[in-house]
Amino acid sequence: KERKRETHLRNTKMPAINSKFGEAAAAAKTVANVPFLPIKTKHRGPCGGGVAGELDIVDEAIALYRANVLMSSMEIQSDADHLLIYLTLTISEVIKRLVAPATGAPIARSKA
Repeated sequence: KERKRETHLRNTKMPAINSKFGEAAAAAKTVANVPFLPIKTKHRGPCGGGVAGELDIVDEAIALYRANVLMSSMEIQSDADHLLIYLTLTISEVIKRLVAPATGAPIARSKA
């Protein structure tokens, strides 16, 4: 019975968590299905203008990183989901570069 339960859990596909910024993405300018959503920054630019104290798309990507990485598929419902996927992949690359694969210890910086 335990083996059957394990097989069922492995075959169950949980949906990934979609972005809450779907409506904002529909109204935002897009380039290659990636919306220019406001982020919290002090610098001027096309994505500036985020409100301090509120979640932006970067905060959402960090908060949902673990849940979305563990899921095998994601139904894209809006352009904000495209951006969420790109941010999740970027976070994965940053983590790979900051942590040594075998030990899990931080990688020493080289002086270049």
